[in-house]
Amino acid sequence: MTLTGVAQRSHPRVPVDVEVTAAAPRTGPQPSVVVTLKGLTAGYVRSSFSLQLPALRIVRGERVALVGPSGSGKTTLLRVVNGRVSIEQGELELFGCPVTAATLRGRSLRRRIGFIFQTFQLVGRATVFENILWGRLSWRSTLPSLFSSFSREDRLQTEEVIREVGLEAQALQRVSDLSGGQQQRVGIARALVQEPDLILADEPVSNLDPETANEIMRLLERACNSRHVTLMMSLHQPDLARRHAGRIITLEGGRLVDDQPNPEALVPRTGDTLHR
Repeated sequence: MTLTGVAQRSHPRVPVDVEVTAAAPRTGPQPSVVVTLKGLTAGYVRSSFSLQLPALRIVRGERVALVGPSGSGKTTLLRVVNGRVSIEQGELELFGCPVTAATLRGRSLRRRIGFIFQTFQLVGRATVFENILWGRLSWRSTLPSLFSSFSREDRLQTEEVIREVGLEAQALQRVSDLSGGQQQRVGIARALVQEPDLILADEPVSNLDPETANEIMRLLERACNSRHVTLMMSLHQPDLARRHAGRIITLEGGRLVDDQPNPEALVPRTGDTLHR
């Protein structure tokens, strides 16, 4: 069956664990600065850990790797930007606008931020097509989303990203039947079909073997480069950071200890159709 046939036949129900957000159309030129942190202190309830960043600025189109040992604050920083960890002190700006906890939970801003999870966070009983299509929920108003009212454009864009990540043959398979590398392709596609301006990736390849990890990183790098989407990713593997990030930020004990451009990865790579 062609992907067009999949789009015509697939009428997925929205699972209860998929967040429903409303669309916010882009208006005017996009700010060049995507993330700005000033005098930031953030942490967790009942934890002595504290992330403290005097200043950080990330511009549109950058590929930024956060590296450092476990517990250094990589995931915490991503969760701060995504609104999942509260800011105790300091300022956060996204896309040139000041952000509060309330605005981070708002639908208009969250649609612009895609998230790729270490553990995939997919609905195993659903198909590849359905899991990716649910990434389009952010373009629907709340009521149509609850009744799976996806447009023809939603389905066509889902087909397009399925082809881009090399999963045409698996479009109707249950996600639970896929390999780890294939599942992360679904996670990447779900983020891409959302059409975000910023993608946050939390250890996106730590559960994969080295060969598959390199392939997934090349796919993610290529997808972000072609869209000029900003990428912030936490990585345990320094070699992957050097290969795929144009800027490497090192954290240790919740502090920023190094922030350097990475000339090795500043030239985008193309090609490499990947199907693992």
